[in-house]
Amino acid sequence: MDDTRIRLATAGDAQDVTRLLIELECTVDESDVQRRLKSLQSSPSDRVLLAESDGRTVGLLGIHAAPLLHRDALARITAFVVTEDYRGRGIGTRLLATAERWAVEQGCTQVELNSGDHHKPAHAFYRHRGYRLDDRRFLKEDDMLQGATI
Repeated sequence: MDDTRIRLATAGDAQDVTRLLIELECTVDESDVQRRLKSLQSSPSDRVLLAESDGRTVGLLGIHAAPLLHRDALARITAFVVTEDYRGRGIGTRLLATAERWAVEQGCTQVELNSGDHHKPAHAFYRHRGYRLDDRRFLKEDDMLQGATI
């Protein structure tokens, strides 16, 4: 049975979040991550989700909802990584589905994310989950969000 659990991050998770962000090739300092987590934790427009499995934090997804003038709200995935030795187990799919459900609850009609050209396996993952390449970003429209499942 899969023991993976998805939960909200807190400032106390800074060490694990820093480790995952470094795996995502971000240059970060743990004290900065802790400060940012504290701020994001109290933001109604942001969520930082963590996936835990086998007693370890193995995945991270940050998402921000933003109202727009020209359309309904947009959600942007700001960070997304599953540690390499836990990929292929459905953890990323669960993180993404959880984030998409939250985005719909916030009134968002799109979810977007950026991904570097060198992250080819991630691009295949996004396409398989209904995202499309749109002017160098991946985009998932409202009709695809409504059917988001785990």
